[in-house]
Amino acid sequence: MVLKEGEIMDKKRVIVTLLLLALTAVACRREVARVGSQTTGYSPTVSVQAVSKATPEEIARRLITLWLDHYKSPSVKAQERLAAYELGEIRLTEQKEESFAVNATLAVKPAEALSDWMAGNGAPGAGGWIRDKFLFFQISREGSVYRLQVLGTGP
Repeated sequence: MVLKEGEIMDKKRVIVTLLLLALTAVACRREVARVGSQTTGYSPTVSVQAVSKATPEEIARRLITLWLDHYKSPSVKAQERLAAYELGEIRLTEQKEESFAVNATLAVKPAEALSDWMAGNGAPGAGGWIRDKFLFFQISREGSVYRLQVLGTGP
């Protein structure tokens, strides 16, 4: 089978397009991993005694609030900093003896227009807000404290 010049060019275009898509996917995956490692660098804790009567969802809300408050600090890099946030629903997804997992919906207003918070899920909203962000968290008991760990973004 002999290919005509036009057919060869079409096949080359398809190959180049597929290569570009593959490179873009790799770059996006690396960026999401980079942002994930930055946001998981801060791991707040709360004493077990301070939340002894709280439900897992209440403990999660307290720890996620501490985590988000951290990103409002002037000491956080500008592209990671938040101007504001709204913490929505928190749902318990798994519970074991010393740990539990939750997912949370939230809205964030980054301090900078080009922000690390744009990675992952969420939809741009009015006034610079990113709405409908969905994250997974693990909360583990470590001796006398509960510690929050960010597992990543959801769909």
